[in-house]
Order: sequence, then structure tokens, then C-alpha cells
Amino acid sequence: MRTRSRFIILLTTAVLLLFILYCEIFQSGVETSFRSITRPGSLNIRAADSDNAGPVPVLIVSYMRSGSSFTGDVIASYPSSFYTFEPLKWSMHKLIKNSTIELINGTTISTSGTSADLAAEFVYGWLTCNFDRLDKESVVSMTKTRSTTSFKICLKKGKTYKNETVLRTCLKILQKQCELSKIRLVKVIRVRMRTTVEILLKRVPGLKVIHLFRDQRPRLLSAEKTPYMLWYSLKQTANLACSAASDDLEMHKVMRREYPGQLETLLYENLAEDPIGTAKRLFDFLNLPLTKTSIEGIQKMTTASTEFRCNFCTQKKNSTKTAHAWRTKNSSDFKKIKLIEMECENIQRVLGYVPIKDMEQLRNMSFDLRIVTPFTADVL
Repeated sequence: MRTRSRFIILLTTAVLLLFILYCEIFQSGVETSFRSITRPGSLNIRAADSDNAGPVPVLIVSYMRSGSSFTGDVIASYPSSFYTFEPLKWSMHKLIKNSTIELINGTTISTSGTSADLAAEFVYGWLTCNFDRLDKESVVSMTKTRSTTSFKICLKKGKTYKNETVLRTCLKILQKQCELSKIRLVKVIRVRMRTTVEILLKRVPGLKVIHLFRDQRPRLLSAEKTPYMLWYSLKQTANLACSAASDDLEMHKVMRREYPGQLETLLYENLAEDPIGTAKRLFDFLNLPLTKTSIEGIQKMTTASTEFRCNFCTQKKNSTKTAHAWRTKNSSDFKKIKLIEMECENIQRVLGYVPIKDMEQLRNMSFDLRIVTPFTADVL
């Protein structure tokens, strides 16, 4: 009897040990499988990339007069896109004036903190449809895109956004459009890669960043005419702008390694010269198809029968001609062009923009002012 009891105890202990060992092996296998999926350089599956199950958060980072409005409209041509155009404009003005900002939820915040953190917080709100902690003035000013048309109409019917009931009612419309969208697109020209963009990449899963550049010569010649540049000489503007762009580009290279598949560089000239082909590569990067609706919308923008003449309008008769119009303008100042080339030598060289020898070369449209560099070999 005693022998039988010992046998039962030993058998039970053996079964228990086997069960524990099995559980440990199973858990180890699960953890190993999980690590193999989520480690850098592997499948790296994110909600936005998995069979397009969720909305794709997209951030266009660029600079004044670089074709960012055109680029934004190309991506926003995708059906069911939610496009926010320069949401930081009013907030940044308040930062400069060191004034307070009233949020949608009624609280007031000081602008004494860092602009990068504040910018990241506001862009995060737009990318995640979290409007409560956004600058109220910025939100009610978001009426320049197709995505916000219904919101604009609602505010007009209510006659004033200062009425909380009216604002809350209209915000529900904006909230619904944002939540049902396939793309949540934000276009900004007031952030830096080293600060705001890095914060957003850490906070927004699957964020796609499109870093847009243009030849600095036409960009700065055009920007020189805006009120923003009245306080500086062209030399000062070029030095500051190109130093910032160079730093952004270096940080972009670092972040591409840290966040594989989430950052791409786009040259405005590529999009202007080959809108459909470049749009296809853009949507491939976003893991989305180039739809018939988008193709028709892009063709309308780039080969329009009627051109709207305003600084920020994107409907052009010929997008290629528009991109290179600066080369044929009588107002083109060769001394200014050479000044920009000197101050922006580094960024121009990396992006493959060729220096101009004389006015004859500038006017010769058969002479290509771009070459392929190691960096631009695989840009969009």
C-alpha cells in the first residue's frame, strides 16, 4: 500500500513538472515570436500598415514656397482623406507675441514653454482627432480644405464660434470626418525635424513623414516677396533658412534608420514634372492605391484649362512650367541667385541642384539644373 502511494505521488509530481516545463516553453516561444515581429528591421507591423485597417497618419514637413500646398492637395485627393492645412499658423504667432492660448476645452495655457513641445502637442491632436486640447482660434480657422467645408458651413449658420453650443455642435461634424477618414494629413512649414517631428514619431504609431524640398533659389526669391521676410536681408534669410534645412536633412537621415519605412524625401520638381508617376510612389509609401479619383484630381490640378492667380493656389495650367518659371522671368536677379547659391551651398549640393554659370545658362531650359546624387538616388 505504501509503495503504491509513493508511486502515485511520484507520478503526480512528474506530471506537474512536465506541465510547468511545457508552459515555460510555450511562453518563451510566444515571447520569441513577438520579439521577432516587433524588433527593428523585421516585419514591423503597425495598425496603419496592416491591410490598411486603420487611418494612415501623414505629416508633410517643408518650408515656405516649396510646393507644400500642391503636395498636400495631391495626397488629399485620396477619397476619404482628412487634410489639415497649416494648423500651427495662429499658435506660432501667439508664441512670438508671448500671449496666452485658449484651448477648445476652455482652459488657457501660457506660451512660455518650448515651441517644439507645443507644436507637437497640437499636431498630435489633429493626427489623432483629439480636438479638446487644440488652440481654439486655430481650429475655427481650419476652413481652407475640402475636409473642413461642412465645419465651415456649420459655423456660418451659427454666426459665431464664441457660442459654446454652436462650436460643440460643429466640432462633432469635424470629429466624425476625422474619425472616418482613411488618411489623416497635416501639412506644416513651422516645425523642425530634430525636435517636433522626433516627438511625433515617438508618439504616433505608424506616422508617415514626407520631407519636402525645393531648389532654394526659386524658393527664396519667392519668399523674399512675402511679409515674413521684410525684417531680414536676402543674405540673412538664405543663411538662416538653409542652415535649418541642412540640419533637418541630417536629422532626417538619422531618423530614417531609427524608424525604417516611416520617412521619405520628396523633391517638388519631381512632383511638378511627373505628377502621376510621383503620386504613385507617394501612395506606395503610404501603402495605399493611387485611385482613379486621385488621378483625375491631380490631372485637373496640373493641366487646368483655367489657372487661379494667387500665391498659394495649386491649380495650374502646366505644373512643369510653373516649377521652372523663375528661370525665364525678367525680374530674376543673377546676383541674388549667386548669393543664394553661396549661402545654401551644402543643402543644394546634397540635393543635386547645380550652380548656374551665367544668365544664358539660366535661360537655357534644355540645361538641367539637377543631377542625381547619392542622397537623391532613391527619393520620391
